[in-house]
Amino acid sequence: PEYFPTKPGMAEATRAMTAKGQTVMPYINARLWDEEIPSFATGFPAAAKQPSGTNYVEVYGSKRKLVPMCVATPLWQSKVQEICQRLMDECGVNAIYLDQIGAARPAPCYDPAHGHPLGGGHHWHDGYRVILNRVKDYIASTGKDLFLTTENPGDAHIDGCDAFLIWNPRQDTEVPMMTSVYSGYTLYYASNHTTGEGMQSFVMAQARDFLWGSQLGWMPPEIPEPFRGYLKKLGKLRVQTRKFLTYGELVGMPRNTAPDEIRGSSDEMMRKREESI
Repeated sequence: PEYFPTKPGMAEATRAMTAKGQTVMPYINARLWDEEIPSFATGFPAAAKQPSGTNYVEVYGSKRKLVPMCVATPLWQSKVQEICQRLMDECGVNAIYLDQIGAARPAPCYDPAHGHPLGGGHHWHDGYRVILNRVKDYIASTGKDLFLTTENPGDAHIDGCDAFLIWNPRQDTEVPMMTSVYSGYTLYYASNHTTGEGMQSFVMAQARDFLWGSQLGWMPPEIPEPFRGYLKKLGKLRVQTRKFLTYGELVGMPRNTAPDEIRGSSDEMMRKREESI
């Protein structure tokens, strides 16, 4: 969790971008501490412990040995809160991404010093709630307009996070359950369907995400044409329809109320089209 001091020019660049109305949302991890950096010696007491008393280790793309922290501990709660406050005050960011809150499973903790039920209980969720509420309270006290996001659609944290990064690969069997249930309460963003399967596949996936209320994006900036042009078109359309896409509700399934002769003609046209495909 050692993000400071920041690289030279980071704060100046951030303030220049936010002054133009842009969103600057740095990544921090709200769950892990690198085992191989010196400060982990002070963090170890707050690490989630196995029954043996040793900490867990997780390895991701960086190949570093990362330790899940017990989010019920005051030490870790204060650490995450401190990072968020410094990003706001020293760097001027207007959004913060707290990775893994909505995505990563709890690490069963057996440390009796932490004061929670050993190996179970709801302290993991409660601990995140403490962290998010403290940061939210601080944001409110400053009067700043800053939002928090996390990874994957964790509905238990809708009151603490303002948006959720839904990076998961899309499937043809999905239904818009989350946006139907929580429309107007939270936001979902990302539609990272790749261009490798061709334009038709890309259009179908992006259009479906658009209609289901997801804010499109989280793709490589070098996305080629004609994919780029189509994504830009939907982006402009979202700006025009953002109120409906954010607050609209599913009130029922559409029904074909056309007269029988028109409906039959339409069904026949659709059948012939499917046969031609």
